[in-house]
Amino acid sequence: MFDTSTAITALPPISTAPEADPAFDPRALFDEGLATVRRLSRGLWTDHNTHDPGITMLEVACYALTELSYRHSLPIEDLLAAPGEDAAQTMARLHLPGTVLPNRALTELDWRKLLIDLPDVKNAWIEPVTDTLLYADLRRRELRTTPPEHPAFEPVPLAGLYRVRIEFMDAISTQVERASVLAAVRNTLEASRNLCEDFVEVRAVRAEYFALCAEIDLEGDADPVEAAARLLFDIGQTIAPPVLNHDLATLLARGLTLPEIIDGPLLEHGFIDDAELLAAALPSELRLSDLIGVAMDVPGVRSVRTMLLNPLVRTDENNEDAPNADPTAVQGDAAPLANAWRIPVRPGRLPRLSLNQGRLVFAQRGLPVQGWNIADMPVAVATRLAALREAARARVEEQAGTDVPLPAPGRARVLDAWTSFQQDFPAVYGIGPQGLGLRATDERRVQGSSRAGCCSSTMRWQGSCRCSRARAGSCRWRRPTCRPWRSASATSATTATRSRRRW
Repeated sequence: MFDTSTAITALPPISTAPEADPAFDPRALFDEGLATVRRLSRGLWTDHNTHDPGITMLEVACYALTELSYRHSLPIEDLLAAPGEDAAQTMARLHLPGTVLPNRALTELDWRKLLIDLPDVKNAWIEPVTDTLLYADLRRRELRTTPPEHPAFEPVPLAGLYRVRIEFMDAISTQVERASVLAAVRNTLEASRNLCEDFVEVRAVRAEYFALCAEIDLEGDADPVEAAARLLFDIGQTIAPPVLNHDLATLLARGLTLPEIIDGPLLEHGFIDDAELLAAALPSELRLSDLIGVAMDVPGVRSVRTMLLNPLVRTDENNEDAPNADPTAVQGDAAPLANAWRIPVRPGRLPRLSLNQGRLVFAQRGLPVQGWNIADMPVAVATRLAALREAARARVEEQAGTDVPLPAPGRARVLDAWTSFQQDFPAVYGIGPQGLGLRATDERRVQGSSRAGCCSSTMRWQGSCRCSRARAGSCRWRRPTCRPWRSASATSATTATRSRRRW
């Protein structure tokens, strides 16, 4: 016997609920149209029952509108597809996303992206310069670079001047290499800067180091070595978060759209997430509560008993041109804090965690298990921390492509074929293909022509919409050509000639 349960594929049931979008619900369109008719006709048309010809015409028109809404809701891939062509042929008629979505560097984030895209730049910061002044001499009516000797002058601050700070990749260690990177940065800035903008200073960012002291309670089965290495690594990444290069799939998975991803200058080594870029700004202070939260997220940490983060003052701390020390060799005096929960950071400095000062104490089940100065950390902890830092360094230096794959080809549809909804009226109306017949009176013929005229404007509008949708797949987008410049007099003469011809 034939088994129908295995031969017939189960299909999803058709919902009986009304459409969420009223454009697909003929009843919702009819109700809205009828409300408009009642508001406009008032006492001139009071019979709104189904036998009235006007109500019938409204019902048929609303049904036709739902079919038009369906065509408008088709995927853009289907609207652009032409019969017999693949995705590459379809995209050949359009501009690629990498051509139309990027723009020249304009905002602070744009400039930072442009500089971080350079091979040897880990991070970059742009800050406006507000201490450059000119002086308006009110007596001589001139601008001066120095204030005049008399009091009749006003300072004029200059806008559009910026200072650039650069963080180098870890492989850049010599002074010659740093000078080469700064020269490449300046060349990039000069080649891309806008009118009335200038970069008065390009320099390496100066680091400010902080010492960490903490007492941590661990879970009973936690590994103290892994917890200690992960704690130092995560706090170091929190106070100085990196900026990574991503591929398109990664950022799309985060919920970003393609225009949001490609917004800004066109990059070569991967896309940069604006959220990561904002998080990596130079801070004015560090919050101890944020660091405690980071410590609590470390696997194996049960609670944080105490934590203290102190800025270190080195002998050359006020020297902005001094090179940055290695975190494992930095030495300084701990500065006192007015508020231990809000640790200030010097302006224009990059906070970094010192691995040569500070102390960590770990306890399990209420008993101390490890306690050591960070400079004398166990070899196992130092080895694991070095592995984490090396993996982070490799991830920062990793480059991703900026290719945007072509979308999947759409299904070509015949969108310009349509049938007038006059053919859906009952035959008694006489406006369908069967007509009124030979015995129809002149009055009946006039009534039929009147009904057909009422439908003609709606049919023309719907036909125009269908044809415009159908032509979307055959459009060939071209860049506008530049017309030769003409003087105002020539333009005025041409306009006057055209006016005379039109009249």
